[in-house]
Amino acid sequence: MKKFHAIWSQRGGCDYTIGCGIQVELIEAENLEDARRQVYTKFASEEICDEVAKSILYVALYELADRDGLHITSALLMSERMLIDEARKVAQHTIEERAIYDRLRQKFEK
Repeated sequence: MKKFHAIWSQRGGCDYTIGCGIQVELIEAENLEDARRQVYTKFASEEICDEVAKSILYVALYELADRDGLHITSALLMSERMLIDEARKVAQHTIEERAIYDRLRQKFEK
């Protein structure tokens, strides 16, 4: 069984908020044609009133592939750790360069 997202939006009546009038529904179907049939059936049924169905111009169907999610907190912590590691590398490199500079300065100031 494949999974699809059916996404549609209604005309009119929008209060200009993000995602206003947009509907997303998960559809499980054998193939794209079966998913289309389910969408047609849904809009032909009384589940959606005629006024809503008439206000929808287009339904987009997207087949879902395997997805991977992440926890935002974990991502932020990982990002912070990466920044700290990078700062440590830069500091270590600066210390090493300073040591080389001091050694060369002592050698050539004599």
